[in-house]
Amino acid sequence: MKEAGLRVAVDYIGNIFGIWETESNKHEAPIMMGSHIDTVINAGKYDGCYGVLDGLEVIQSLQEQQIVTKCPLVVGAFTNEEGIRYSPDMMGSLVYAGGLDVKEA
Repeated sequence: MKEAGLRVAVDYIGNIFGIWETESNKHEAPIMMGSHIDTVINAGKYDGCYGVLDGLEVIQSLQEQQIVTKCPLVVGAFTNEEGIRYSPDMMGSLVYAGGLDVKEA
């Protein structure tokens, strides 16, 4: 994310966000894409990580074409989405969306 020139933010649960914004669009509502970077043992080869990498590719392609978006773009990498160590699963997105308090998680 840093190599792509994104501002990186990590929230209290451990979700990682790469933010691509400009002075002209930083006050607009962002569009988020991404997925998670944890996976289960027998998941598909690109499970989770592929969505995060796709989001980075979209932003890098736009940058290479010198396209400036009307709103910020964010690549999200959610934590403990398919984890088996901590319950509940999908914890990162659940906390992010306000469905579970971070202290309870």
